[in-house]
Amino acid sequence: MNKRGLEGNLTNTIIWIIATILLLVIGMMIYTNYSQKTPEEACRASVVIQANTKIGGKSPFDFNCQRKFVTMGTNQVKTSYIAGQEGNPESIQTDTGKISKYPSATNDVVNYVIANEMQKCWYMFGEGNVDVFQNKVFADYNACFICAEVRFNTDVPKTEFHGLLEFMKTHNIANQKESYQAYLTSGQQPYKPWSDLVAESSDTYNSISTEDTQYIVFIKNVPWILVRDWSIQLGKNKNSYYVVMYNDTSINYHCSFIAN
Repeated sequence: MNKRGLEGNLTNTIIWIIATILLLVIGMMIYTNYSQKTPEEACRASVVIQANTKIGGKSPFDFNCQRKFVTMGTNQVKTSYIAGQEGNPESIQTDTGKISKYPSATNDVVNYVIANEMQKCWYMFGEGNVDVFQNKVFADYNACFICAEVRFNTDVPKTEFHGLLEFMKTHNIANQKESYQAYLTSGQQPYKPWSDLVAESSDTYNSISTEDTQYIVFIKNVPWILVRDWSIQLGKNKNSYYVVMYNDTSINYHCSFIAN
């Protein structure tokens, strides 16, 4: 190799090193800033940073996302980020304002709680517009991240709640002119629409039992097709992203890998 070629390679290497360092510094500054905000904002920032700071297919930054534990009681909701801990009271955001307590757990109350957690989860992971779980270890799996677990306290009478899908179709997110369903169907979903994925677990949405745990899940769905008894992957660039709700049974069926 001649001298000019060596100098060119050296220049390119130096430029790559400087660009990498700048990328990491900027990422760290943003990460530090948002990690001091709400858990949802901290998670979103870490997801965006990780997706945009991949070096050799892997980012030096991890998700700063926590699993939220939501407990519904007879007249209020409590949340925590520690498993087994009931946590602190949390207001429910409705389209007419926040409520700290409710007379009893009804369809609307339960649907608001779950729809709000699904909306937060979609926001945390970049609304389907960020390539998440792209590291090689996740490449061929339907990788999941559990944003929240919703349970009912033992003081809530055993019953079932209904109408979640219709609720998300007809109710807008607080302070927005967009329904929960419209928001959750935005983003990168080239493989199959959100409604089709939900239909695969329709029983979970149609009947929410107080005896089950409901998992609010962000999922990367890898597209495969069956051709003459062979499963063929359609391509990693066609991954679809969703936020869905699973129960104890369906989560293990649909999630090949749970990141948290």
